[in-house]
Amino acid sequence: MTNLIDDRSEIVFFDLETTRPDQGRALLEFGAILVCPRTLAVLDWYVTLIRPEDPSIINSLRDRPNGISRDSVASAPSFREVADRVYDILDGRVWAGHNILRFDWLRINEAFEEVGRAAPEPKGAIDSLPILTQTFGRRAGDMKMASLAAYFGLGEQTHRSLDDVRMNLEVVKHCATVLFLENNVMGSGFVDLDEVSIPSISAALCPFPWAWGTPRLRILHKNAVLQIFCPRLRVRFGIDAKFYDHAGRPRFNFVVDASARLCRVLDACDDAALKLSVDSGSDSEWRPAVKRKIGYLSSPTVRLDLPTAVDGENAMSGADIYHQDSSGAAQKLTFNASNAGEHGLRTLLIPGTAVDAYLSLEPYDSKQNAGINLMVKQLVIHSA
Repeated sequence: MTNLIDDRSEIVFFDLETTRPDQGRALLEFGAILVCPRTLAVLDWYVTLIRPEDPSIINSLRDRPNGISRDSVASAPSFREVADRVYDILDGRVWAGHNILRFDWLRINEAFEEVGRAAPEPKGAIDSLPILTQTFGRRAGDMKMASLAAYFGLGEQTHRSLDDVRMNLEVVKHCATVLFLENNVMGSGFVDLDEVSIPSISAALCPFPWAWGTPRLRILHKNAVLQIFCPRLRVRFGIDAKFYDHAGRPRFNFVVDASARLCRVLDACDDAALKLSVDSGSDSEWRPAVKRKIGYLSSPTVRLDLPTAVDGENAMSGADIYHQDSSGAAQKLTFNASNAGEHGLRTLLIPGTAVDAYLSLEPYDSKQNAGINLMVKQLVIHSA
């Protein structure tokens, strides 16, 4: 390892190789990489074999296929000899690794205690095992490093510290890319409302919280982000001019009647998200996605939000909107200065109009209110 960076802003991915549990989990190897949190570039690295203090442990070692052998360990420095370097790498940085909270962190503390020194302290920790299990789902089976590497075609895990931390970083990059694409690429797929399996609906935490510290949630279906295609929804109330966003721009949302099937699906989403929200420490009031009122016009409804885009001084919908005539031919609607925004959309989304909506379910938690926004990614408006 070359000179370490002094501002301690890097993330340190590290991994340990140890003896078996019946041999006390003595350290055999320490490996670490320093990663730039902005570019994910590897800035520095360090690796060393470690000789256990107890000679009987060395004598009982068997040569491993990965190159860790009795002879190589016997000629390695003791932990006491490398403790200064390990401390300097770890102390005051964000620690990252796979299962570090339950394994590597404990072993590091034990190693420093055995040599009579204070252990290094992290300023934060990222354990990719629970985080990826929550956010990526169990698509890779048991979510161990070897399983994740096989899932992404990254080769076999060598169980050498430096190789494993580099693999850990690549796994995190791949998982983050998949989650980004699922959230932002239309082609990632929408599930037809009738094909949603309610027992397969779940909620999971996102890797990064909102800026104000509240955990972010996502709704999953069979361990993938849930997006729903809802055909032939009937508009109950069109766009209301009284709704504005924080910047004073009109909010493009409208209300549709909710079928019994849509209600069951959204109720299941609410139940899963609410439970995780409460378990994560939120005390915000939960607002159900389905609105039910007693009395006149008492059938359930849901509110659909169209993302807002700005063209100069004009606010308009940021969703792809199409008009489909009675023959089935669809034409994409283009908004410009003359038909942009609220006035253009209000003339299209009138009560009784049938629409096909491609919806993204986006949980929110703000100002003591929480729930799920139904964000329209694509809308097909049918002729009357």
